[in-house]
Amino acid sequence: MLFNGYVNSSIVICHSCGNRKCCNPAHLYAGTAKNNSADAIRHGTHQKPPVLKGSMAYASKLSEKQVIAIKRRLSNNESCLEIAQDYDVTKDCIWKIQKGKNWAWLTI
Repeated sequence: MLFNGYVNSSIVICHSCGNRKCCNPAHLYAGTAKNNSADAIRHGTHQKPPVLKGSMAYASKLSEKQVIAIKRRLSNNESCLEIAQDYDVTKDCIWKIQKGKNWAWLTI
């Protein structure tokens, strides 16, 4: 930004060479976030965000330990509604655990 005098806050500095650490002004240009993403894909440096599962997922209300306990209760034929009330989650949440749609990698 100092070299080329860009001050617009919507501008990002992109690397034409594909090296994020490069600071050669001849390799840098002003662009949009979309330009920057396209460059990363073209250079092979684009990385997808990690897939978070289990208690690491942002919206998760349950821990792995709780889900294992839930699976044990389900194997004893306890109702989804009763279990859901005990863990303050929806009946659908428990049903998805029971059917293997969520938390399928955990076994009891």
